[in-house]
Amino acid sequence: MKAILETIRAVELTEALAGPYCAMLLGDLGADVIKIERPGVGDQSRSRGWGPPFVGGESAYFLAANRNKRSITFNYDHPRGAEVFQKLLSSADVFLHNQPSLASLQKRGIDAETLCAKNPRLIYCSITGYGFTGPKAGMPGYDILAHAEAGVMSFTGEPAGGPVRYPIAIADMTCGMYAAMGILAALLHREKTGRGQILDMALFDSQLTWLANVGSSYLNARASPQRCLTHLIEKEREAEKMGGHGESRGVGSVDTKLEERNCRVRGCNSAAATSLDQQSFCLDHFLLRCYARLEAVDPRGKKSREERVDLAAMRAFIEALRNARVAPWKSVCKQTISPTASARVCSTFCFGPANCF
Repeated sequence: MKAILETIRAVELTEALAGPYCAMLLGDLGADVIKIERPGVGDQSRSRGWGPPFVGGESAYFLAANRNKRSITFNYDHPRGAEVFQKLLSSADVFLHNQPSLASLQKRGIDAETLCAKNPRLIYCSITGYGFTGPKAGMPGYDILAHAEAGVMSFTGEPAGGPVRYPIAIADMTCGMYAAMGILAALLHREKTGRGQILDMALFDSQLTWLANVGSSYLNARASPQRCLTHLIEKEREAEKMGGHGESRGVGSVDTKLEERNCRVRGCNSAAATSLDQQSFCLDHFLLRCYARLEAVDPRGKKSREERVDLAAMRAFIEALRNARVAPWKSVCKQTISPTASARVCSTFCFGPANCF
């Protein structure tokens, strides 16, 4: 079976994660990806400060975003290097770069206006921190900056704590995926019109989309998000707390129809749904109560956080689950409709068998 992009050539002049991830996705779909790297050192993420761990002298970080590619190194500021570069670009369907300085691109003749004038079918994709328009156009950008400025860190972490960054570079990853989606759409557009497109992708813009329903809540109802334990995931620090199994659990239940459906669960006493006896309470009813309390924010802001969020009830519930053995806990979940999952570590899903129920 032929790969969908097997006739497409992409020239990549990017480093780190967002650009390489985008190019890798194109390579996964069959595109011929040619990655241009620095003479002598290559992509900065190969080794310098991006590990350990290393595999054969290259960082695992680099390997995560650079499969299905061919690499070439040359100095494109040298006349011969510049000639090679232009020859590559003349055969390219897609060109990706992550250089934020428009003046630098124009100096080297690789800005969008210049290249697209030479090759109207070229799909030109820039991936930068803030794009080429707006008050921060041309400024360098990094994942942690986008993560902070987009507001995501304002509602992550413990209720009484400070902002917490997600440990994976989600702004880079999201921007890379959006860029790949845009390139695919541009390729379809080219099939219809014969002309390429210019994509101006930004880490900040991409990270902003993670606000999703939270952003909608503020735009439409001026409801600001609060830091709270909404996902009910408790980090397990003492393995013996759960009978020696050391398993953490994640529980999700936000469907209001569960209130009606779970009345049919055998042993469920809706009137006493907050009972912490795992053999008699309906888990979904309890979770619905928890979510209702967590989301009951006084719009006038006159109540304290402790009054708005019943953290004592949350802690009691989590402690009851921690003190239970895994087997009874799974049994309770099977009797209810709440989606549940183990909070696994990387080694479990990379090398171990799935431990689902």
